[in-house]
Amino acid sequence: MMLNDAPLFALASPDNAMEILPNSPDGLNITVKTDITDNLPVIEVSAGNLHNIVDQAEKTLSQSGRHFQASGLLATVQTCPTSGETAIVPVSQPSLMRDLSRLAAWKRFDKRKDAFVAIDPPEKYVRILFASTDYKHLPILRGIARQPYLRPDFSLVTEAGYDAETARYGVFNAAEYTVPANPTMDNAKSALAVLSEVIEECAFDAECDRAAALAAMLTAATRPSLRTAPAFLINAHVQGSGKSFLARLIASLSTPQSVPATAFTNDSDEMRKLLIALLLKSPAVINFDDMSGDIVPSETLKAVITEAFICGRLLGVSKDVICSTCALILFSGNNIEAIKDMARRVLCIQLDPRCETPTAREFKRPNIEMELQGNRAKYVTAALTIIRAWIVSGRQGVNCTPLASFSEWTELCRKPLIWLGMADPAQRFYEQLKSDPAAELLGRVLLGWKNQFGTSPTLVRDVVIWASQTGRTSDFADALMEAAEKQGTIDPRKLGCWLKKHAGRIFDGMKFIKHGDSRDRVEWKLQIEPSLSVAPVLTVIDQPPAEFSSNETVDPLAALDAMEGF
Repeated sequence: MMLNDAPLFALASPDNAMEILPNSPDGLNITVKTDITDNLPVIEVSAGNLHNIVDQAEKTLSQSGRHFQASGLLATVQTCPTSGETAIVPVSQPSLMRDLSRLAAWKRFDKRKDAFVAIDPPEKYVRILFASTDYKHLPILRGIARQPYLRPDFSLVTEAGYDAETARYGVFNAAEYTVPANPTMDNAKSALAVLSEVIEECAFDAECDRAAALAAMLTAATRPSLRTAPAFLINAHVQGSGKSFLARLIASLSTPQSVPATAFTNDSDEMRKLLIALLLKSPAVINFDDMSGDIVPSETLKAVITEAFICGRLLGVSKDVICSTCALILFSGNNIEAIKDMARRVLCIQLDPRCETPTAREFKRPNIEMELQGNRAKYVTAALTIIRAWIVSGRQGVNCTPLASFSEWTELCRKPLIWLGMADPAQRFYEQLKSDPAAELLGRVLLGWKNQFGTSPTLVRDVVIWASQTGRTSDFADALMEAAEKQGTIDPRKLGCWLKKHAGRIFDGMKFIKHGDSRDRVEWKLQIEPSLSVAPVLTVIDQPPAEFSSNETVDPLAALDAMEGF
């Protein structure tokens, strides 16, 4: 039976919901009576019993199978009748009043009648429950899964409805997905061929871009299982190269519904409000389509990509919410790039049709998008088969340079493709780190400093004097001007701040360090670190060495992770 053939919450019956509820906290002996006529639990209202009444109301909600606590709010899972998309929806206070009146028989003792009489839920108790910051009975809901997904132990959740271990709600028809219990490498290769057919006619610039697109498809299929995952930028040189088309193909492995485009904003405060509002609903995909400018970092956007949860204040509600960041994030645009801190968070997929008019191209399978959407379970199953085959194989034989913040993604979405003979999907990451404008400027200053001053401690004032006497005829002087220009000259104070900001950051085996502790006389020194490099290291071996351990692998990006500018 398809999800749309029945009410949404038929997947989670009250009986099933009761099985996963926590026991009442110690010290609370809450007995929910039952109204014989309506077969509803009875909540008796009396003075001096506020805390028990609110607890009974919460327990009644928890037994419905459709009420949860999500991001610190009371919430339900609902399907939009217009788009068909299923989302987590915070419950409003009026809706809570209605639900409590429907789920329980509220009664108050009437002395004149010497009996209990029916009443509506008193607003006082509804308001207190709505504004609570601590729910003792409602099950926690961290997100929605739109296809089978992996638990932390790599077992596959194949049943729809609420899963207590992962705190996710599955909205899918389990019968459509037939992932082998113990797939082999041959099964994985066949599954890879199925996915590769979908993107066969996409105009990738290089094989690493094709591998990155496949990694994005694996990410889309298994995003509920990953704490963090990189965002993906689909980049091209000209309109009509197929950026939005590829984004839709990738997104189809996350959700059966079409994904609306979201407008990107460079305003940090607006980006924070936007992302919190979106993530509260547990979207499958956030798609910043057809961007006109570079991907500029903001604190919230950076955290959404590299953290499992973010905290913020919800507009219109005096509550701080904690949102799961479990969503696939896509960007697309022409000749744009992820700059500064975003360079290590966004993996580029470069398209290049190598023709003057890409929109005039003819395709052998022009309806591939409809084929994918019409048989989505087939392609999601293929993606999950690849990942499961890699897990069943023992996850050995592939050693690649780790990526800071994305170890799970490397294990489940990157290594399986390398294992099957694909190029490293993360290759563009290292190219981006080298081509980042901030990193390039640091490299120019480091190289010029090395050639002019070597490794001797040097005052900022002396550097500025040298650059002024040179008359800006060297690349080093030009780089200093870019770093610390003020009214057409190199400003010593600004250059000192720039050096402080980039101190300790290694580029091409060099870094700046402060020399001495005097406040009146600050010197800077270039230090050589030949043992560190950010060049990618990729090895595919038949058997791992006995001493190999992923915990012992040197991660050059992890050192950069804590430094400013990345």
